[in-house]
Amino acid sequence: MLRQVLHDGQPRETVLSGRTPAASTFENREWRSTYHRWEEDGRVLGLIGIGLEISAPRHYLRTLETANRQLTLVDAAAARIGSTLDLDTTCAELADFLVPGLADMATVEVLAEDGAGRTRPPKGVLRLRRAAMAAVPELLEQVRKFGGPGEYLDYQPGSVIPRCLETGRPYSDNLASDEDFRDSAPQPERVRECPAAQTR
Repeated sequence: MLRQVLHDGQPRETVLSGRTPAASTFENREWRSTYHRWEEDGRVLGLIGIGLEISAPRHYLRTLETANRQLTLVDAAAARIGSTLDLDTTCAELADFLVPGLADMATVEVLAEDGAGRTRPPKGVLRLRRAAMAAVPELLEQVRKFGGPGEYLDYQPGSVIPRCLETGRPYSDNLASDEDFRDSAPQPERVRECPAAQTR
């Protein structure tokens, strides 16, 4: 860039980011620099560079942008979810809101009534009813193999879903192995269908 400024005399601007040994409240610091060719009596004498750290204003701007995105999502959710008092309709509205804006697929499952399903679940097993499901068009046929609305799902003790309900805390993970995935899935026999869905 400096060679180009010297060559054609056109000012140029760049933004650099990185970390420095100097202490800072920002993990990643940013600077904006402007370069001009320095001339006197028609002779090129060199370059003038002006650099200014812009970490604070850029951080402030990103914070505002994040807050704006969140408020926009909340407004959209309020307009699209809860149009009726019917539980399944509300669950379907929630799933449709999440796809495709936030996810490629989403399911909404609710606690099953006592005795719901063909048989009673074994002791310690958590039974949920899938109230809604949504997916992007290219995944829809694949995810239907995992069960659609109205199906009852039994989660084994210690798997992810029961842990979330017990602790009230969200859970996020990239499952490390097929064994981990099988232990978390409500129907371990369907796990073999997952690679096919992931490649679409």
